[in-house]
Amino acid sequence: MNFKTTYFLFGLLALMFLALAVSLFLTPPEATRAGYLFPSMHVEGTKLETDAIDRITIERKSPSASTIVAEKDGKNWRIVQPKTMAADKASLESLLFNLRGAKFDAEAKTPSWSSAGLNAPSRIITLEGSKRKFVLTIGEVTEGEDRGYAYAESSERKGQVLTIRKTDIRTALEELPHFRGKELLGDTTDINRLKLALGKKTPLELKRDKGIWSFVSPTAFGEAEPTDVLTILAGLNITHVDEKNSDFVKDGETDLAKYNLDPAQADVLRIEVWHDQSQAAAVVGTSKKEGEKYFAAIDDPTSKTRDIVKVAAGNVDKIVKWLDDPSSLRNKNLVKLQGNPDAVDVTNTFGLLEFRHADPVGDWKLYRGSSPGKVDPLEVRKLIDGLNRKDQVTGFPDPSKRKELGIDRPDAVVVKVWADSLEKPEAGKTERPVFKKDAKPVAELRFGLIQGDSVAVERKWGDVTSLVLVPKELLATVQQRPLDYYDRNVPPFNSGSAEENVIRVEIVRPGESYEVAREKATGPWKIVKPDALKGRTANEEVLRSLLSDLNRIMAKEIVAEKADPMDLAKDYDLEKPPLRVVITQTKDGKEVKQSFDFGKEKPGKGVYAKLGDNPAIYVVDSAVTAATKKDLRDPTVLAFEMDAVSSVTFSGWQKVVGSVLTRKIDRKGTTWETSDKDIKLDTDKVENLIRSLTRLQAEKFVPAGKGLAYTEGSFQVQITLNDKRVLTLKVGAEEGSAAYAESSELKGETVMIRADLFSGPRSAPAYFTK
Repeated sequence: MNFKTTYFLFGLLALMFLALAVSLFLTPPEATRAGYLFPSMHVEGTKLETDAIDRITIERKSPSASTIVAEKDGKNWRIVQPKTMAADKASLESLLFNLRGAKFDAEAKTPSWSSAGLNAPSRIITLEGSKRKFVLTIGEVTEGEDRGYAYAESSERKGQVLTIRKTDIRTALEELPHFRGKELLGDTTDINRLKLALGKKTPLELKRDKGIWSFVSPTAFGEAEPTDVLTILAGLNITHVDEKNSDFVKDGETDLAKYNLDPAQADVLRIEVWHDQSQAAAVVGTSKKEGEKYFAAIDDPTSKTRDIVKVAAGNVDKIVKWLDDPSSLRNKNLVKLQGNPDAVDVTNTFGLLEFRHADPVGDWKLYRGSSPGKVDPLEVRKLIDGLNRKDQVTGFPDPSKRKELGIDRPDAVVVKVWADSLEKPEAGKTERPVFKKDAKPVAELRFGLIQGDSVAVERKWGDVTSLVLVPKELLATVQQRPLDYYDRNVPPFNSGSAEENVIRVEIVRPGESYEVAREKATGPWKIVKPDALKGRTANEEVLRSLLSDLNRIMAKEIVAEKADPMDLAKDYDLEKPPLRVVITQTKDGKEVKQSFDFGKEKPGKGVYAKLGDNPAIYVVDSAVTAATKKDLRDPTVLAFEMDAVSSVTFSGWQKVVGSVLTRKIDRKGTTWETSDKDIKLDTDKVENLIRSLTRLQAEKFVPAGKGLAYTEGSFQVQITLNDKRVLTLKVGAEEGSAAYAESSELKGETVMIRADLFSGPRSAPAYFTK
């Protein structure tokens, strides 16, 4: 081999590598393997989404030639060929989605170019956008929906016969009706004016200004509620399944009478709508149905012909009914909030009440002057819900009756409602919220006189004013006092535990006074007053209940912000209250007192109360004072640990044996024994009785010595503890389910305890034997 041959072979190899590199660059391998018809749409750097396409051309070559061209029109599409008409946005976007995602079947047997029909293609689809063009040339399409195939060539796979499942590009095989707009009047969501006319009926015309719909005709009908109208107009759809099942009847028709659309020969419903920058009109032949449908057409004054379609009769019939009774479209809402209510002004006999809610996560405030008051959110919600209740208007009085209905009275209640109107306050600031620039009320209401079960109201929405009737209960709501809105939760004296830092509690009634105290905020409570009980341990459960009830008072009613001194005695009995509770706490090293005064009862409600320095008069639940009526003495009769008992001595049974009998029982390890070896002791009964006395509580205190003179049936228990302390319990007569008793722990006191604990033990000495 000579050098020339060697150079030639190396040169040939270099060219092969160059060709491979170019191929890899022009056709990315990952896209090629993916099998997309247009691989560049999916590769980083050249990726293209369907919304970048702004022109679609479908050239049908056979069986007859026709061309469809659709172009982007803002966010929508419009067909511009074979003539200008509305396009079905969903169908065109489905076409783009299908073509972008379509793949060819790399495993399918590939026919020849001519066998694939690509010598004489059936249609050519061109997509254009972002200065790029994508062309799909379709040849033969086999029969069968699910198993059919289409053979095609892609502009990105030149010279290749691609076998594509028919279902993957079904939309690309559709004809013009599939892509035409199916809504008779197009998109109805942005309509700002509409007019309905039919024969000699009074035309119905509505307009929208700043979000508020009102009647243009009839002129005196005020605000309108066109939701149903817009829904029905959106429902005037043209159905198209295929050529045999289509509501596209005929294009370019001149003989309108043939389809009941000639107004000179039949009643024709005309629907006209205005958008911000366009308007559209349609006519419907309502004089005769075609099955369950009417013939209709877009009413284009620039064209001498009409494209005839069919629409469902049900929706059209509803429109005709509105022309027969336009009052059915009058707005029956008193207030219709489309945002978040954040300001309400109520002017009534109590003055101006300004409710503000500037911070969405904060609370409503009621301003009367410059200072805010905390309100009950449920009461404010009741006010707003009452105003905003759907369809609560019951009638529309004659506007000429305005004076007769009391709308112009100087003392009329006036309500103004705003939504999304306040500037957000700065963090930590408590100043009155300010309105945003140009903020205006959503509604202004002026309440007149009651008319039967209703009340007359002048409703003003923007520049549109109407007289309406609403249920009279709403008048009572807007007439409420400021006090009815205030938060009825009385501020607690402790934010945590009610007992925290409380060192003294005084309960004062005419002629008697109780006082309990503790040296430390966590120490035991001792009775200080009255003197007869001084030094006794106090009932911690009663004190805990009392403090808890006072710390979480929720008023049932606020009857006065500040009572006249004369009224304190006359109306509420609070000048010298029949019950006063004074709590003393330590805060920052100082003693702080807070008083709770409770007056006379308000029938069916509770008791009047004045709380601390707050000048307001409340009505609170009578249960708040329940603990003050309980005995403050510690009800513990006996308290010891079972393991600490060394012996027990029972004395009694005089009625049974003729004299007092005493029996001592000693603990021996885990069992019990008596010195009399002839007695077979039932240790379980001994154990059970002693255990029942470890935390014996009095049911109530009674006069000292009462019921203890019952000598024949009396019974005494003496418990000796390991530390040599001796506890004594004497049980006297029974009364009902209780028995009188006294103990060494409650010196000088007589109490009532459970009688059933001793009915067996004191019946006979044999009770404790087997």
